[in-house]
Amino acid sequence: MGWENTASVVHEEHEPSRLTAPLAILAGLLVAFSLLTLFMVHDHAWTDSLTASVPLPGPATLAADPNLAAQMRVTGAHAWNTVLADQTQAVVAEAEIANDALVAVRHIVINAEARVEGRTKAVGVAMCGKPVSNRLLGRIGRDELLTLLSLDAPVSVEPGHRLGCQVALPGIGPGIDEVVLRVASVEPSPGHPAPAFHPAE
Repeated sequence: MGWENTASVVHEEHEPSRLTAPLAILAGLLVAFSLLTLFMVHDHAWTDSLTASVPLPGPATLAADPNLAAQMRVTGAHAWNTVLADQTQAVVAEAEIANDALVAVRHIVINAEARVEGRTKAVGVAMCGKPVSNRLLGRIGRDELLTLLSLDAPVSVEPGHRLGCQVALPGIGPGIDEVVLRVASVEPSPGHPAPAFHPAE
């Protein structure tokens, strides 16, 4: 009886690394975001339109630039008491916003705080560019006034120019010590050129 030498060979299948797919997806995302970034930097008009269409709570949008808001100057601010058509008492504040930035801006949103002895009693927000006359104030009610002041005003303010703003605080009667106005948000105008800085000679 003879012995036969036998050998068995086990075929080993090499499984792909578990990191291959995530790394490929990550690389694809990096390339896509890089191309999108280059396109957004190159085309200001498209970028501004895209960011302005993203909804946010309140009248401001994603296109609002905090750095630009700091370069808007509030001038000629004053406030007065009035009575609307529905007999609602209100405080109306008015001012002009001067654009001290290097680019044209739009969608200037102003915030007003009515204070008594340093304490805030009421807060109002409005889009600039829609002044309401005293005669019209006496013909519209509270809801109509707030709707009017919240409507979009397609006005572009060039560097060095000014835009009138009004904000109403319905339900507030006489006795307010002061009304503090500040620019809440502002957007660069679509297609604005990037500001060029030259070294001083």
